[in-house]
Amino acid sequence: MDGQAHPSTLHLKEDLRGRIANLAMAPSYANTLIPLFEAIMNSLHAVQDRFGDSWERSCRIDIQVLEDDEGSPHSFTIEDNGIGLDERNFESFRTYDSRTKVKKGGKGVGRLTWLKVFESVRVSSIFEAEGVRMERSFKFVLDNAAAFQDYSLTRTDDGTDVRTFIELHGLKAGYRSHCPKKLETIAHRIAAHFLPFLIGDEKPEIRISNASESLNLAEVVAANPVFLSRPRSFGHHKSF
Repeated sequence: MDGQAHPSTLHLKEDLRGRIANLAMAPSYANTLIPLFEAIMNSLHAVQDRFGDSWERSCRIDIQVLEDDEGSPHSFTIEDNGIGLDERNFESFRTYDSRTKVKKGGKGVGRLTWLKVFESVRVSSIFEAEGVRMERSFKFVLDNAAAFQDYSLTRTDDGTDVRTFIELHGLKAGYRSHCPKKLETIAHRIAAHFLPFLIGDEKPEIRISNASESLNLAEVVAANPVFLSRPRSFGHHKSF
């Protein structure tokens, strides 16, 4: 109609804000920790990808609970020694409904829950590419025009091991009031969700800490017989 040629095929436009708004995760006690569960699951998958059959005895995942002056959690950090955000994994991270982890039960939208519940996410990952150690870092925010901010990809020669660090920053107001305050309660919620990983002969080392104490999740399970009487299935919410 305007005299110009037009392509015969068109692609769908992405709307990050709309996609996240449509996630069925209203503020509640059950939903507030889902992003933390998703981040921990990503860490477990990354460790499995790096270490293969020996992943349990090689696994190191550290969770930090950041609290305000009144002792209420406002942010979480998760650090693992998995394979890192290499090109394949970063491409998956940037793709809605990625099928990269479909064989592991992943639906490719778990990281979107992060921005449903938190104001922003900071990511720093060291990985190996063709024998060279690289560091990728960025801020992930709810912005259709620029979801990845402060992005950098640089070579690192400081001897730091392969790892990924994620900060789920700033619980949104509606969810913050539903977040457990006690470290032990948060640890129990995580342990219940990942129970099958924490009761075998070989157990991954997953620790959770705040400014005053630190707990090993396998030890939390071993010290509480109630966990061993539960069905060995994952969590109590639908998978993302």
